[in-house]
Amino acid sequence: MKPTAAAALLTVMLALAAAPPAGAVVGMGTIEEHPLAARERWREKAEETYKEGMKARAAGDTSNAVRFLLRCAKLEKMGIGTDYPVLAFNELKVIVEEARKELQVAREFVSGEDPAAGMMELKRITRIYFGLWPAKEAGKLLRQLEADPKFQAGLKAAKLAEELARAERLEAEAAALAKPPEPKPKKTDTPAGPTSKLPTTPPETKPDGVTAATVTTKAMTPNQRREARIAKLLEAYEIYGRIAREGAGTEPGIKAAAARRRLEGDAGVMARIQGARVEKKAKEWLGLANNYFRAGRFDSARQYCTKILSEYPKTPQADEAKALLEGMK
Repeated sequence: MKPTAAAALLTVMLALAAAPPAGAVVGMGTIEEHPLAARERWREKAEETYKEGMKARAAGDTSNAVRFLLRCAKLEKMGIGTDYPVLAFNELKVIVEEARKELQVAREFVSGEDPAAGMMELKRITRIYFGLWPAKEAGKLLRQLEADPKFQAGLKAAKLAEELARAERLEAEAAALAKPPEPKPKKTDTPAGPTSKLPTTPPETKPDGVTAATVTTKAMTPNQRREARIAKLLEAYEIYGRIAREGAGTEPGIKAAAARRRLEGDAGVMARIQGARVEKKAKEWLGLANNYFRAGRFDSARQYCTKILSEYPKTPQADEAKALLEGMK
């Protein structure tokens, strides 16, 4: 045998000796998983993700249901020989139909009398149904509305009108607290017989457009009623101011500015509102000082105590701040 032929035969023998056993797959210099074993593993994965998706679906967790079912449905392209991806796809079709109906409702809200609710619904659909076409449509509509100046102006006006109504309710509740509580009627024995309907009186309204309100709370002392009344007036006053600033030139802004001037025209009310505002701020600072003290951040605690003593020395919180400072010496 010629040397060249012997060398060639030796090369072939070495190659056969290094060859992998039948059925094995070699890739990138390492032995990979057998195709049948890999397929079985993916079948188990499809079953697991489908069941997780349906479990979330039964629990009302639509967001996770969509996430698991989408993951399972995508395995159908791998041809792993199981029905779970198809089942997941069929369930997703049901979910898409539900999302489509919700998207239609959101569109009606947006174009109707409650655009703010419509925007919130669109955001919810985008988040809950992420990955499905209704979520993509909701996101697209959201971006269009956010870039529409006319729509945003209407949205702002609706929000200001809602805040104005809230401030007016607070003022009406304060007016109700200013009145002495009506005594409870004494129980009297009435003769048996047919009862007659007593005439009802229409609800009282204030001349400034603020509807009178009744405050149905537990029995309150006169002092508690005064404090509650001032707290409501303070909140209303601050809301009026915010609306007047943010909605300058709009109808809610004009009304809020007028309501704020009306309150400012009563020196007694304004004195109480200013006192309540001071005490509210002093309480906030004292709360921060106590939190920093408990956390061991004594420098920050001293800072807030000093601010209270400097700016609000006549409040009850000033005495507490002074005691807290004494305790940190």
